[in-house]
Amino acid sequence: MSRLIHPEHVIMGERIASSTDAALPACWSSTSTSENGRQLPNAGWSRIVADIVSPTSGWAMTQEIRLFGAIAVRPAVLALLPRFETATGLTVAVKWEVNPTVKKQIEAGEAFDLVIINPPMVRDLTALGKVMGGSDVAFGRIGMGVAAKAGSRPLDIGSVEAFTDALKSAASIAYASDGTSGGYFLGLLDRLGIADEVKPKLVAIAGGQTALAVGRGEAELAVVPVTSILAAAPEVVLVGQFPAELQSYIDFAIGISVDSRDAKAAKRLSEFLASPAVDDILKVKGVERRRESA
Repeated sequence: MSRLIHPEHVIMGERIASSTDAALPACWSSTSTSENGRQLPNAGWSRIVADIVSPTSGWAMTQEIRLFGAIAVRPAVLALLPRFETATGLTVAVKWEVNPTVKKQIEAGEAFDLVIINPPMVRDLTALGKVMGGSDVAFGRIGMGVAAKAGSRPLDIGSVEAFTDALKSAASIAYASDGTSGGYFLGLLDRLGIADEVKPKLVAIAGGQTALAVGRGEAELAVVPVTSILAAAPEVVLVGQFPAELQSYIDFAIGISVDSRDAKAAKRLSEFLASPAVDDILKVKGVERRRESA
């Protein structure tokens, strides 16, 4: 039986909200900085604020876009938002959960303007009248990888046999207990015929902190989307992606809320996030784009 470790709520890469966060509703929250420079969120929404004066109007834009997204895309999206905010004068409030939780919270009435989760979930929310029909666009896909603590011994996972041996040899393996990637990994162990041997060594991590658990010494290895591993550097390193025969890409799509406070602003953000202009940045962060050749 796997062990369950609840996350220490560490968000990586987010900027500190401005003093104007006092105006946020009680259900939202700003971020604070931990002693190692990372951001420690309170529950709810955290705010990414540019405080930009519009170059055309001459006054500070205060319109916010509420972006509710899957934890796996967080590092990549956060790398893009400052560029969007600077170019538009808009601000973006962000909230991150694992894919199933995003969907459940929206179904339960969570307010949002833009959502980034798995495409089938966007379609489900559209059918439920939560996402605007025809607003969904592809964001990208993220492959599964193996993480280890920086400085660990080199590990070969380049073939199915080597990958299987690495899992069997590891003392402990962290996985996302409540995420899409965790469900795939558990099924993969059954496919490989090593479930009985490996499952007792699994460490179930809740809340999207799987890669960071390795850095904290809670597991020897972690299996998680590549974006989360890259974001956990330098304490954690990417050993490699799953072998091609075992790889599972997690697709993500963008949708706009039917109840968006400003559908035009939400559409601007959606178009920006889906634009080819940001493909190179997303690639560095572990998000792959599949575009048709001209």
